[in-house]
Amino acid sequence: MKVRFCETVDVSGEVDVDLDMVLQELFTRIDEGEDMPRQMIAALDWMTRILKRVSSMQIERMPKEVREEIRNRLTAQAARY
Repeated sequence: MKVRFCETVDVSGEVDVDLDMVLQELFTRIDEGEDMPRQMIAALDWMTRILKRVSSMQIERMPKEVREEIRNRLTAQAARY
């Protein structure tokens, strides 16, 4: 994934960002949530948006064991809320 940025001082650039870096940032925001609740809520919002975006067809293509594990994890976490 490439991220572009441009500052008002006429400096622009491009950096490579991979999925692991994005996920690590989400984890960091959750870990810092006690001190920065807005960032934690924003991270949770993005995670639930990602889950919602997975199509039923993509879920059906997953191996049964994978679907069951994901369902078990989601059910356990949903019970906490």
